[in-house]
Amino acid sequence: MISSLPQVVGLFCLVLLSAFFSSAEISLSAASKTRLMALSEDGDRRAAMVLEMREHPGQFFSALQIGLNATALLGGIVGDAAFSPFFQWLLAEILPGQDWGRISFVISFFVIFADLLPKRLAIARPEAVAMFVVRPMHCIITLFKPCVFILERLSDACIRSLGVPTKRQEAITSEDILASIGAGTAAGVIAPQEEAVIQNVFEMESRLVPSAMTARESIVYFTLDETEASIRA
Repeated sequence: MISSLPQVVGLFCLVLLSAFFSSAEISLSAASKTRLMALSEDGDRRAAMVLEMREHPGQFFSALQIGLNATALLGGIVGDAAFSPFFQWLLAEILPGQDWGRISFVISFFVIFADLLPKRLAIARPEAVAMFVVRPMHCIITLFKPCVFILERLSDACIRSLGVPTKRQEAITSEDILASIGAGTAAGVIAPQEEAVIQNVFEMESRLVPSAMTARESIVYFTLDETEASIRA
């Protein structure tokens, strides 16, 4: 067990590294551009860096894949060396001897899949996590710049060949705003009357003037010298 201690420590570090890459992947995709812009306007430099990185997603995801694949490969090697003997001993009474090495490798390899919890945490607080990982990711992109450049160009060429834009389209439409207002009303943050007012504002350009005003020639009125018979009529 003592001889396996360096492998266990190394595997633990690789699990943390894998968790970092997993949370970075989800947080950048899930972070709200509106909230990041508000934080950037308040002077948060990290929010501005996240927005800048979102403008060049090819570099980010290329560096991310390099990190994830390298971590997975090293985790499989280190995990097998560290935990295979333990699982061989544990399964010796249950499984045939010829299956020990294969089963113990599969079990030890899955130790590196420490991405479920980081991804759920990143989904819960995407902006905070994105701002936490943006500086280290910027350093990783710089460190692996040649490989990142090649992968980015190859992926851009493949995407263009499919007729898909290489950058994310994030134009906010009236439908997006109304959907957010509806979600706010459902959550109790916005009153139903306020939602109706906002919806009416967006519908104004499609409404005709007579729907909100009565034309002068259509108004029925009385003059001060009108007779009682005329008024009754």
